[in-house]
Order: sequence, then C-alpha cells, then structure tokens
Amino acid sequence: MEYNSTIRSLGESADGALRADPEGRINKQASIRGIVLAGGPSYGDCELEQIMPRPMLPVATRPLICHILSWFGHDGVGRATVCANGNTALFSHHLKSGEGLNIAIDYTEDLMPRGPAGCAHDAAKKGDEELFVVVEGGVVPQVDLSVLLDHHRSCGAAMTMVVHGNEASPDQRLEDEEPLGIYVFNRKSLSYVATTGFCDIKEGLISDLYKRGEAVSVLRVPTDVAPRIKCLNSYLTVNGWAVEKLSKHKTEFDEHVRHGDAWIHRSARVAESAKLLGPIWVGPGALIGAGAMIVGPVSIGAGCEIGANAVVTRSAIWDRGVVGDGAIVDDCIVASGARVADHEVHRRTICKPHSRNRGGILGWFNGRNR
Repeated sequence: MEYNSTIRSLGESADGALRADPEGRINKQASIRGIVLAGGPSYGDCELEQIMPRPMLPVATRPLICHILSWFGHDGVGRATVCANGNTALFSHHLKSGEGLNIAIDYTEDLMPRGPAGCAHDAAKKGDEELFVVVEGGVVPQVDLSVLLDHHRSCGAAMTMVVHGNEASPDQRLEDEEPLGIYVFNRKSLSYVATTGFCDIKEGLISDLYKRGEAVSVLRVPTDVAPRIKCLNSYLTVNGWAVEKLSKHKTEFDEHVRHGDAWIHRSARVAESAKLLGPIWVGPGALIGAGAMIVGPVSIGAGCEIGANAVVTRSAIWDRGVVGDGAIVDDCIVASGARVADHEVHRRTICKPHSRNRGGILGWFNGRNR
C-alpha cells in the first residue's frame, strides 16, 4: 500500500504537537494503547547518549518523547505506556501522568533485558486493549495514525511495520526491509512473546508470526514521515527539520511570537541590533545580545545566553547553554549547562558541560508546569 495521506506538521496544535485533522481523529474510546520503547540500549556511536537518554533529547527544544506522546494523544489514543527500564525514575518525574500531553501515561520497568518485543508484551499486560501502536524512542512520528490503523485492519494483519520507500520489488523479502521504529500489534500477536527472556521484533517476533501463519503487513511511507535520531549528525538533521516545520506555522502558539522566520518566546530578550536569519526557535527566558547573528535552522532553549557579536549557525543550543561574546558556533550542539567561552570557535562538535548532566530539557518541563 502506498502512503498518500497528508503528512502531519509540527505546530498544528497550540502546544506544537503532532495533530490530526478532526475528521481523521480516532475515537478516544477505541481499544488502542500507545507504547514507547524508551529504555533501549545506547547506540555505540551516539555521544549524545552520554549526556542524556535519547528519548529526552530536545527536538526544537521539546523533548523527543513528548512529540511521540502528543502524537498518540492528539490522534485519539487515550493511554500510553513508557517502557523506560533503568531511566523510569527520570521519565516519570518529568512526564508524570501525562498532564499537558493529552494522554494518560503509565510505566513499566523490566529487571532483566527483554528486548523491544518483550517490552511491548509486558506493557500490553497493563490493560485490556486489543491494538497497540509501538514507537521506538528515537523516532519523531509524522505518520497519519488513522491511515496506519486502517491499513492494519484492512490487511487483517497480526502486525504492521512502517518502512521507508515506494512499492517493493517482486522479489523483495520482509526480512530485508528496514523498519522505522513504528509498529501496530494485535493483542494475539504479542501473546506469542515469551514471558521471560529477550525477544527482538524484527529478528524474533516477525519470524515467529510467519511460522504460526499470521499475517504481517508493511506500510511504506515517504522519508520525512518518521525522522529518526541515531547519532550526532542525524540529531542535528532532525532538529533542523523540526525547526523548519515550526517556522511555517501561520499563527502565534505556545507563547511564541513570529519575527520574520523566527519564533521568539514572549519572555526572551533579543537585542535590536541582533540579526536572526532563517528558521529559528527561541525558548523562554533566552537572551540574545547586541550584534549577535543567528542563521537557521537553529533552536535556542530556555534560559540560554547568546553573547554580543556571537555567531550561531545550523546548531542546537540546549536549555541554559551559553555562547560567549564574539564566539562562533557552527553545526554544533551546546548541551545544557555548557559554556562556549568568549571568542572561541566550534564547528561540528558537542560542547558539553563540565559534569554529566541529564537535565537538558528541564527548562521545557519547568515552563509547562508553572
């Protein structure tokens, strides 16, 4: 099946969530549960996960997991389970029960590694829903969920996997497809997962479903429907993509006001002589000094400081990050609490704080909870 529905746009709702048109909403009473696989192992080549868990990475200053949960909530899924394992305390402390995300949240934590399918199986035991939409914690979903579910039902599938691409070639095997990290499962399909031990989705459960004669379907989507963070470069690409999406929004939202292609929070202060060019997102309490030049796509988080005559291009400045006077930051991440000294030059790197900091998105949560 080709994916020909309208792709979601960041910022379609007042809180910048991924939102369906009202006509496409799924009934809140439908027996569907969202599951976020937020506790997976770190990618070995992703330095960012030395700073904070991947699902908490700020995407256009908003924690990635909040994009996922809002996608569930605004498309009519009333409850989601976050499988965070060793980071459960961190996620539950900030996400709580889903306040402000239009969805009720609960949590599961497995003492031993269970794998993606194992975690989904354990989360499914939290309720009596019949359908489960499972999303890996590194994905920003833009799939039209009503289209995905209609496809799953029309195929009579036990499981549906979302992949990139056009129609498959006649000799293409499902085993050769590259999943995007978005799946739909029937309760019966998850019941085949063992109650103990590790079980992967692609390498384990799909194979088992085939052996049992269950139908497995594929929904092919365009490449920008499920951008995915795997490493530093992909993070900056996804963050820039999200900022560009937000820059196209037509009306004021989330306490931000448009200035050209930039959206600036009402509490931020921008010097009159500063130049902001291209798509830019400026968070609450940020300060941009005299003569500074910001060339997008750039996201500037809560409480950041950009010094006088500093230059910031194609970068992400996380909450409370500081770029000193006359400094140059290009294609970089300035992590929460990190400081770029006056007149320093940084290109294609991560500027880290002196101590390990897992609170890079605390400003966003604090702003929501005021």
